[in-house]
Amino acid sequence: MIRALPDRLGELLPDPYAPRVRTRYLHQLRALAPTLRRWRRALFALRRRPHSPDVGAVLRHAWDRVPFWQRRFAELGFGRHELDDPAVWSRLPITTRADVQQQRAAMRATGVPASVLADAYEGCTSGSTGEPVRYRMGAAAYHSFLPMVDLALVMHGATRRPRPGRGGIALLDALGHSPTYGAWMPLFHGTRFRKITVTAPRWRARLTALDPVVITGDPDSLAALLDMRPPPSPGIVLSSAFSLPADLADALRRHLDCPVVEYYSAQELGPMALADPAGRWRVLTPYVHLEPHPLPHGGSALLVTDLRNPLMPLIRYAVGDLGRIAADPGGPLRTPVVDGFTGRVGQRFVAPGGRRFDPAGLAPSLARLPLRQYRVAQVAADRARLTYLAPRPLSDAEIAALAGRLSTLAGAPMRLEAHRAREPLRAPGVKPTPFVPLGGTLDTRAQGNHDAPVAGRPRRIYVALTNACNRACPWCSTYSGPDRSTWIDAAAFEAALPAEGPFELQLEGGEPTLHPQLFAFVERARATGRCRRFVLCTNGVRLPRRADALDRWLARWPRPLTIKISVNHHLIERDGTHVDGIRRLADAIDGIDDITLVVNLRRRPATPDRDAWVRDAVAAAGLMPYTNDFWLQRYGKAAGDESLEAPYLAGTDFELINPDGRRWGTDLIGRSEAMGQMP
Repeated sequence: MIRALPDRLGELLPDPYAPRVRTRYLHQLRALAPTLRRWRRALFALRRRPHSPDVGAVLRHAWDRVPFWQRRFAELGFGRHELDDPAVWSRLPITTRADVQQQRAAMRATGVPASVLADAYEGCTSGSTGEPVRYRMGAAAYHSFLPMVDLALVMHGATRRPRPGRGGIALLDALGHSPTYGAWMPLFHGTRFRKITVTAPRWRARLTALDPVVITGDPDSLAALLDMRPPPSPGIVLSSAFSLPADLADALRRHLDCPVVEYYSAQELGPMALADPAGRWRVLTPYVHLEPHPLPHGGSALLVTDLRNPLMPLIRYAVGDLGRIAADPGGPLRTPVVDGFTGRVGQRFVAPGGRRFDPAGLAPSLARLPLRQYRVAQVAADRARLTYLAPRPLSDAEIAALAGRLSTLAGAPMRLEAHRAREPLRAPGVKPTPFVPLGGTLDTRAQGNHDAPVAGRPRRIYVALTNACNRACPWCSTYSGPDRSTWIDAAAFEAALPAEGPFELQLEGGEPTLHPQLFAFVERARATGRCRRFVLCTNGVRLPRRADALDRWLARWPRPLTIKISVNHHLIERDGTHVDGIRRLADAIDGIDDITLVVNLRRRPATPDRDAWVRDAVAAAGLMPYTNDFWLQRYGKAAGDESLEAPYLAGTDFELINPDGRRWGTDLIGRSEAMGQMP
């Protein structure tokens, strides 16, 4: 059909645009159609046989053309002839979003013909899972969605198929951040395309006039279809961006009488997996190589190597989602499946009554306001915080309207705190930041951290043994210091332990190792027989320095044990050997499987070098494999410092207990302020 289209473009394209548009579309057909046909054949061949991704070709291209990878290969000591060796692949470091942001120019291929660059797409992700990422994508890669749509239509038995000159694809949008438009798609059977904002006037009339075979969008925009009477009649509905709730999917199937299918995609990559009729995510192996990367405390992150985009090849790229890759040779496609997929699930807040709800419905209300960036995070059961960058402050009426919308979504009263940022947000969120109980989805900023909450982890009890500390960090989140003197007693500690069920215990402060009853408390928790992990959160100042003394100290602790040690500019400025002491601990526990070291590095984002010298000290000691690299957060002594990151929670299955025995649930800020009032 694609070969026949050039002869028919004159009759398909409307005047007065035909002459100019015809030239452009004929160019697309000549330049891109062969590649898309090849990909379409490869995708359809998956119904009969598996496809082996040629990652070696991507590595060789990166060696030849991409400065970022040329430097990285040189640092690793790899020669071009070694790039097909599986051992080389396993040693390649992960590519992060920070790499793409900071090394964007170096990650672009050199020596690309001007004609190819002229067709390239320069894009930027929404930032919903962190910082926005700017990327360059080749024109064929940008259109790789189209062969996947053909595969979806066939695999799911769609009764309508695309026909030249008719409606092809409608992209529904609930935010309205970009303009609506229409176009012809010579690369998709000569059909028509239209982007439609479902909050705009007459959007239903536009959709009806197009009469598309395919309707695609995120769940929020697709939900608007349920209000159309009579309903549209697409051949298939494709959903992406975040998880399609099962009840919404069922309602759409009944209302539209067609398959409703999810696919896994990212703006900087394109489609990566497609759900089959059984709902299993089939990896599109002609497009990507997906691999799981184990996380320190369970679960695995998905790493993506893109096989389509020679202009900016992303290799072992951490896209920010969790899941496993499993073999399933008997399915409708002979490809692996993504199992335990927990990255692109619906955002979840928790209403005051405990019911989970999806706050993405707040996005259309936010889109109507003059916001350049915003981030929404739930900070308590009945409270959320909006941080925004805008040319003017939001009015009380606008904030009240947002709070009302949030309360409607929650089905219970919710408060909304609004904070206007003075500088661009480090991690803006177009979709609200999730706030969920453990066992559900976790905040994407915490998923890759050491000691991050993972599904199935027992409830963790955080007990601050004291607010006394042997250091005086100027931004301490718990107002601790040498001038404080509140200590938990045995009765309060006993009351802090759960009466039943498994739990984890984190001992913190202040500086918990100052408490004279530290090991008595440890023994009491061990005696319950239900403590599944002990966690010590310390500045490390009091750790024994002699190897034999350190070994005896470690022997007093039950297992499994996690030791979390803080590193920041103040601790190193007070003691130049601070990092050396952590290195000694790392050496002492090397080979001990049930003791885990975590280094919590916290940096100031507003200093000239963003405390890079502190990170360099940690790296020089070989401690980065143990390290969480955080920004300092804006609470405690630093509550008024707008340059710091706003605090956020990664889960809710924990409890905070202060040295006076008071319980604060998950109220991080309330707990902190209460610590500040103690003697």
